[in-house]
Amino acid sequence: IFYHKMIGDFLRYKIEVLFLLKEHFRISDIEEKELTKKILKDYEFADEIFGDEEMMKERLDELIMDSMKESKLNYEKAIENGNENLEFLNHNFLGAVLNYSVFLFEIEKKENEAISFASDYYNYGIGKLFDVKNKVESEKCNVILLLMKDNIEGWKEDKRENNRKTIL
Repeated sequence: IFYHKMIGDFLRYKIEVLFLLKEHFRISDIEEKELTKKILKDYEFADEIFGDEEMMKERLDELIMDSMKESKLNYEKAIENGNENLEFLNHNFLGAVLNYSVFLFEIEKKENEAISFASDYYNYGIGKLFDVKNKVESEKCNVILLLMKDNIEGWKEDKRENNRKTIL
């Protein structure tokens, strides 16, 4: 069903573009025929790729795994860079820490690592918050630290709830 909807949307958008080109740019009949051929060729290409549901699922799984690996590396680089180069608390750095902890918890399902990571940086951030001289920066950092605290508490509660369910 997803495949058919996607192909239908794909064709509909291509046809809409063709209609807009013809209406607003006064393309010739020859140009219209060439564009129509291209649309059909694109459709055949999409059908070839997405027509086989198993192949599509495998390809999507590959893309997801590649994206997860790349995201993890980028988060790790950003945090390493922040640890090495920032002399003061910074909301962008804390935002990267917050996002990475959510990535660990929600995407990689590394709940303990996410809680530990977020807790370490939460404690670090709270300790450094009063050193931030810029009021706006301090407020931004404070908001992110509160979000981090909410996540940590929520995750711990989720773990307790899951443990209760497992015991029952």
